[in-house]
Amino acid sequence: MKNGFKALLAMAVVLAVALACAVHAQTKVEFKSQVCVNEKSFLDVCKPITVPGTYYEASKEAIVLITHGSDGVDERHHRYARHLRSLGISALVIDHWKPRGVSGVQSDFVRFARQGANAQNLVIDIFHAAAHFRGLGYSKVGYLGESMGGGVAVLLTKAEYQQHFRRVSGAAPEPLDAVVGLYGNCNERYSYDRFLPVPTLLITGELDANTPAKTCRDYVAEWVDKRGGRFTFIELPGQHHDFDAEFPLQKSQSAQNPAKCISVVDLDKITSTLTGETYPNTPVGWERWRSKCLMKPNEVNVSYGHTGDKNAGFKEWGQFFKGTLF
Repeated sequence: MKNGFKALLAMAVVLAVALACAVHAQTKVEFKSQVCVNEKSFLDVCKPITVPGTYYEASKEAIVLITHGSDGVDERHHRYARHLRSLGISALVIDHWKPRGVSGVQSDFVRFARQGANAQNLVIDIFHAAAHFRGLGYSKVGYLGESMGGGVAVLLTKAEYQQHFRRVSGAAPEPLDAVVGLYGNCNERYSYDRFLPVPTLLITGELDANTPAKTCRDYVAEWVDKRGGRFTFIELPGQHHDFDAEFPLQKSQSAQNPAKCISVVDLDKITSTLTGETYPNTPVGWERWRSKCLMKPNEVNVSYGHTGDKNAGFKEWGQFFKGTLF
């Protein structure tokens, strides 16, 4: 009898653990968004799409939307989500590229942008995703993006992109409560920039030659702080681009490098900070500028990958989200 009771008790424990795991397991979700391209003007042609994601539930109060870089979703993004879940924060790993039918965007940024595979479209997805989860009852929505997704962090806090989203969607963007960008570029200073006071953390590696730490550090201190932003910048010693990737430090044979694409943008023109060359602030002008400033793979000495710790930066951005989403 005792053995039978012990067996039943053990089975009950196993079922309870299995149920708990099922509750916290990741699930596939979808939300409605748009793909927008530039024809005659900026984001002037849009069509509806459905964007997939992997949802990690920890609570129904706070969620972080996770955006990949130009190469698409990989295991690092699921590590982000699992870490967030361990902190009591739900997470959504978004696959922005699948509904746009693209991959490996870093091989030709200009060509893939014509298919809506650019930072501007990632912003549109994030505002749609935020609305989706606000509608499910989440009171706090954060954002975490790496590389191209790290640059999206900056755009999400700009008043200009709130206006673009209203125009293309016909709805007001849902406010974000906290934003984190990992090794994203800070290349463009718009003369008409105005930032929202959203708590924002940017983290870049000291030795990053793709999105240099100095560019973002100066951007925060000289530009954002004077235009209403609430940015914090952290430079990780000894780290390169993709410092939390699955792969160890290596050279890339395919990634274009935007390190020289630093510019000041006025209503009518784009001016290269390094050369003084100007281009019209039009879709064609942006293509000409990026085609000129983007460096080919191995044109400069750039390393990508982790230096031994795939979770570099997790402590810093984890503490940031704990302080802003609770």
